[in-house]
Amino acid sequence: MSLSIYERSNVYHLFFIGITTGSSFMISCGGTPKESKPAVAQAVAQIVTVNASDTAISKQLRVDVLNSLRVLVKSELGIDVKFFVQNLHKGNDWVLIAARPVNLDGSAVDYTKTKYYEKNKEWMDDAFDDQVVALLHLKDGKWEVVEFSIGATDYSGQAWLEEHKIDGYFK
Repeated sequence: MSLSIYERSNVYHLFFIGITTGSSFMISCGGTPKESKPAVAQAVAQIVTVNASDTAISKQLRVDVLNSLRVLVKSELGIDVKFFVQNLHKGNDWVLIAARPVNLDGSAVDYTKTKYYEKNKEWMDDAFDDQVVALLHLKDGKWEVVEFSIGATDYSGQAWLEEHKIDGYFK
């Protein structure tokens, strides 16, 4: 579950994404901060209550998927990383994920000091998006990376879903 709350011009906005369900919605509460905060707090409490079991499943799914992805990224970059997940969508035994790799201390990866840069510097000097996108499949109880890209500026996820005949699978 992903939850963001922000305030703009005395209107509080709450944006929610259910990780395993892929559902999302936004709530906006107008008025003064004193009037708006209780409404947002109540909405948050309802979301957390309804999705408590979903979150526990999502946490383990997230750990398993990221551990599988981490092995591949380490072999490509030559460094240990952790991830800031941007999107994670699950449909039965498939996961589509977009995440930004960072060093274990949370600092940005300096790709020019990785073996990946040496293999790809021609295009990396022109355009590079600091993210990993991957399609994983659950096979024999383990998440296997089926497709992946590091640094691509074009999003490959939809093409992969079509190629593997799972287009619309996450809807």
